Amino acid sequence: MPRRHVRLGVAIVMLAVAVSCVVGLAKALDDLDARITRNESLDYLDRLVAGGNGVVGSQALAFQAKAWIPATETYAVIVGPDFKAANEYTRDYAADFLNYLLFPRRQADDARWIVCYGCDRMAYGSRFETLFDAGDGYTFGRLR
Repeated sequence: MPRRHVRLGVAIVMLAVAVSCVVGLAKALDDLDARITRNESLDYLDRLVAGGNGVVGSQALAFQAKAWIPATETYAVIVGPDFKAANEYTRDYAADFLNYLLFPRRQADDARWIVCYGCDRMAYGSRFETLFDAGDGYTFGRLR
C-alpha cells in the first residue's frame, strides 16, 4: 500500500511540474512576442543606438562620426568644461557609449578625429575642420 501512495505522489508532482512548464513557456513566448513587436517598430538607426539615445546627446552626431571615421583610425571624445548637457549622463558616459558604437575604431588622446561636446574648437586654430555641427555644443570634426 505505501508504494502505491509514493507512486501516486510522484505522478502528481510530475504532472504539476509539466503543467507549470507549459504555462511558463506560454507566458515566455507571449513576452517574447511583445518584445519583438516593440523592436520591429524601430528603424535601423534606433536599433543601432537603442538605449544610447539618452547618453550620446545627439544621435546625428554619433552617426556622422560613424560615417566619417575610417574603421582603422582613432578618435578623441572631448567634453568642454562649460558644456551644458541635456542630462547628467552625456557628460560622464558619452565617451564610453561611443567606444561601443564606433568599434573597431579606438579612442586615443592624440587622434585627429574629434567628437566634441562643448569643447573649445578655437584651441586648435585653423587646424580644426568642422564636418558636422548639431548645435548646442555637439560638434564633430578632424584636425588637418
